[in-house]
Amino acid sequence: MKTSIKKFEDKAGNTIAIDGTLPVYGKKAGDYWLTYSPHFKTFGYSKVDKDKSVEDLKLALNTFFDIHIERGTLETALFKLGWKKVKDVFSKPKFFNTPSHKSTLELDLVA
Repeated sequence: MKTSIKKFEDKAGNTIAIDGTLPVYGKKAGDYWLTYSPHFKTFGYSKVDKDKSVEDLKLALNTFFDIHIERGTLETALFKLGWKKVKDVFSKPKFFNTPSHKSTLELDLVA
C-alpha cells in the first residue's frame, strides 16, 4: 500500500512520522478472505469478500495506532516490530520471505 508521511503525537508530546510503501498480502483461505500486513504483524479477514477483509485490516491498523498513541508506546511498539528510526522518521523493516500473493492496496491510516 502506498502511504504518505503520517505524523502522530504521543502522550509525551513526541512527534512520530512514518513514511514509505507498505505491501499487504491477501488470499482466500477456505470461506474467508485474509489480508495481512507483515510490517505491523496484523491482519483483516472477512467471510464476505476481499474488500471487506481490507476494511477489517484498516480497522486493525487504526486500533493499533490508537492504542499505542493513547498509552504512549507507539515508538516502542514500532521498534519491536523491526522499524528503524532516522531523524524522527520511521522506516519499515525489510522482509525477505514474503508470500507470493502480494497486493498493492491504498490504505489510509487515521491517527
